[in-house]
Amino acid sequence: MNPGYAGRQELPENLKIQFRTVAMMVPDRQVHYDFGLRNILSVLRTLGSQKRARPEDSELSTVMRGLRDMNLSKLVDEDEPLFLSLINDLFPGLQLDSSTYEELQAAVANQVQIEGLINHPPWNLKLVQVKKF
Repeated sequence: MNPGYAGRQELPENLKIQFRTVAMMVPDRQVHYDFGLRNILSVLRTLGSQKRARPEDSELSTVMRGLRDMNLSKLVDEDEPLFLSLINDLFPGLQLDSSTYEELQAAVANQVQIEGLINHPPWNLKLVQVKKF
């Protein structure tokens, strides 16, 4: 593949054709996503703590909730619907309760009003996600 090096020769044309589309792909713009071993370890630890906190929940619902909650806060807005669709495909027919932090959301709404800001619901969701993890 590197014809400039001794002992190597150029690929035949029929093989080059197979790799052209790969060589010309535009890299993914979301290079900041970390789905490596450290992230997997933190997901597993979180799943363990969630299962201990809610032992009555099934393992499937615990895993679905953990994956959803751990990763949603890291995604950009455009990728959230795709991620939720993937989660729903992985766990068909499973519906989770929307665990809300009513006290936190009320405190945020109060502080936003005191500061004279606009209460933006997606920001409230991100605050809840950051508090949880």
